[in-house]
Amino acid sequence: MLHKQSVWRLKERPELNSARNRGSVAIIARSFLGANGLIKRGGAERVLLWIAQFLLSTDRRVVVFQRGINDDVYHVNGIEVRTVACRKHQWSRSLSNKALENGAKVLIFQDLSIVVRVAQVQSIIGLNHGVYWDYPVLRNLKTWYPFHFLPYPLMKIFITLWRRFAKHRELRGVAISDLTVAFDTGLLRLIQSDAPNDRDKIRVVTPYSDLVDLSLRDATHTEPSQDSTELAKNCEWTILVPRNQSLSSGLFWLKDVALELVSQVPATDWKIVVAGKIGQTEDSTESLIESLKGSGLAKYSEISGNLYFLGSLDREELKRAYLDATVVLIPTFAYEGACLSAVEAISMSKAVVATNVGGLNDTITNDWNGVLCNPNPKSIANGVAKVLLNSQYRMELEEGARESSRLYTFDNWTSRWASICEELGF
Repeated sequence: MLHKQSVWRLKERPELNSARNRGSVAIIARSFLGANGLIKRGGAERVLLWIAQFLLSTDRRVVVFQRGINDDVYHVNGIEVRTVACRKHQWSRSLSNKALENGAKVLIFQDLSIVVRVAQVQSIIGLNHGVYWDYPVLRNLKTWYPFHFLPYPLMKIFITLWRRFAKHRELRGVAISDLTVAFDTGLLRLIQSDAPNDRDKIRVVTPYSDLVDLSLRDATHTEPSQDSTELAKNCEWTILVPRNQSLSSGLFWLKDVALELVSQVPATDWKIVVAGKIGQTEDSTESLIESLKGSGLAKYSEISGNLYFLGSLDREELKRAYLDATVVLIPTFAYEGACLSAVEAISMSKAVVATNVGGLNDTITNDWNGVLCNPNPKSIANGVAKVLLNSQYRMELEEGARESSRLYTFDNWTSRWASICEELGF
């Protein structure tokens, strides 16, 4: 469903090719359309969708270019998407050249690491979703890391080198871009310390929540989601984890958070409900869920019934999940920019418990609209218990969420992007 349909005014009109067209913009995407031809449900893809829709609403021609198996053209949510068959190691440059052939005057790169120098283009904008090389190296999580196939001491050396290279690519992307749009202040702090001559290029544009104006229909959930939701309601409190799960989002320590929590709050009083994609296939998802639940392990048997996995939800189902939640948990381990889930939670006036990682502390202010915890299971469980067991404190956080949500509005977001367009003159 499109947000603010009357405002976006998606263009399928002749004037796009007339003198009224204000310029042609190409978005170079690492990830946008899935194999099913639909826009993926991650936060990075939603941001690209919003940018494309905003530019279309201002009489600009917009085409998204993405690497694919074949050269194809799609029209999704009113947006033209072109997939281009190109070599793995040259895909960003190949897509940029295709965009120039298509008449693009402005290039927007989905992340700084893929920005390339392009001649005969009016402006280059790089997007930054957060620092992604900040993983602490923990031996017990070895299988999750790059170079995990190496002996642990050697893996640590290679990860150190990988971090330097990743940081170099981000700084290079900023240097090449005319402007860099960051979604939190992490990049600004990095640039001020490592490349101060480029600090004037950074524009921080925080995301907004499109759930606020989403009307809920009476459509029923799919059977698995309905069953899981009903199970989650058979308790006093629901703890929602609205994330696509991975190492960075803290999936691996959910059962340890649950173990710590059950020592403070009776297991019959709460459920942790995960709404997001887990794994790449049904088989891996099922095995991962069983692992997380602690199947066959006596240590985790007391909390195996407190974890529920709804899978990837559509926008209406996700809004229902937020509304049903007592508290929203963002247990990030590493690599977090401006977290869209945290913005969505406060837009629903929900107290948020989050780790003090990346850009989360740009959105969550401790003891005002949420609780910031150290990134470990005990600290996270303590934060959740504090919110659950103190209803007055929880109501104060919910009031803080309502107040802070005014910063993350559609109007503020479009105003910032309008200023960027004006500044670059396109």
